[in-house]
Amino acid sequence: MANYKETAVAGSSYTRSCRVIINNQYQSTPYIIYEEERVTILADQVITQPSGSVEDRFTDPATTFPLVDPTTGASLGDATYGQVYVLLHSLYLYLATQRDGAMP
Repeated sequence: MANYKETAVAGSSYTRSCRVIINNQYQSTPYIIYEEERVTILADQVITQPSGSVEDRFTDPATTFPLVDPTTGASLGDATYGQVYVLLHSLYLYLATQRDGAMP
């Protein structure tokens, strides 16, 4: 038996991070979770579906990973987990002081 109203489709599909969860609880090892979604682009619509996650703990600040330009995909060198932690901490302080109308 054929599928009801079956049609051939053309398009593209890829996986992307759609949500980032950073857990930095007091006296715990910080960790990060990237929730993923599958994006399917057809001629007349875009379909997104949850597709899993990837996570890691910030146990070693010296752990390195490659930096990639999100627009071009070009390599930008390397960074460390420690640098990410400093960036996130600094962004928090900046946003909090902006909200509170004070400078640190």
